[in-house]
Amino acid sequence: MTADLTNRILGNRYQLIQEIGGGGMGSVFRALDLHNNGQEVAVKILYAPMLLSRGDFQTDLRRRFAEEIRVSTLLGQHPRIVKVLDHGQEGEQAYLVMEYLKGQDLGKLIREKGALPVRQAVRLALQACEGLHFAHTFQAKVEGREIRGVIHRDIKPSNLFIEQVFQNGKLIPQLKILDFGVAKTLADHTLSLGTQKGGGFIGTARYASPEQIRGKALDARSDIYSFGVVLYEMLTGSMPFQLETDSLHSWIHAHCYESPIEINPKAAPQPIPPPLS
Repeated sequence: MTADLTNRILGNRYQLIQEIGGGGMGSVFRALDLHNNGQEVAVKILYAPMLLSRGDFQTDLRRRFAEEIRVSTLLGQHPRIVKVLDHGQEGEQAYLVMEYLKGQDLGKLIREKGALPVRQAVRLALQACEGLHFAHTFQAKVEGREIRGVIHRDIKPSNLFIEQVFQNGKLIPQLKILDFGVAKTLADHTLSLGTQKGGGFIGTARYASPEQIRGKALDARSDIYSFGVVLYEMLTGSMPFQLETDSLHSWIHAHCYESPIEINPKAAPQPIPPPLS
């Protein structure tokens, strides 16, 4: 879908240079901001079926999308949440412009190294919790609408980005949460359009809470559950469930009906303090 977008200029401003990532919600490009001395930015091209609708319905969806992006922009004031700089639409493709981060996401780190050292895992987990707490307790008025708490809906390793920052002459890993607001926007839109089966579930089944995977109303506890699965994987290099097949049906059953595998401190890849396990 995005192979032909390289070197394309969006909004007469953002020149797409190289595709650097992607997932269920869109593809991410390294881009240059031509209005800001060629500063590097990250541009996410969203897979947005709502843009295929027409008339007043499309106008309403675009308005709601813009509201969510404004909320994401406010959330980016926190150092643990990626900054959203701009957004727009080019034809039938909506896009987000974000600060360009240099590093790697947590998913890639786990794939390369397996279980993270306990101290590193705890440091990164605390940083993620800082960002989540800020979002879950966030309050603001956007376009006359009172916002009280923002849920991510797709907490997973690939949405937790780690960059190396110089502090006191040392490189220190700093974590930032990606894609706040995007999952909710697409879930609301696909549910409204009737294009998503299963109650409008958009997320990642491996990390979804039981209530999310059932398409129920969510609150902050859903993100906390998802991050619990991530933390388990950070400490052990594996998932807290054993499945015969990596299918949506299997993950629904696991999250809703199975008990997580207890961490055995002695059998784990590294010594894990019993209170943490």
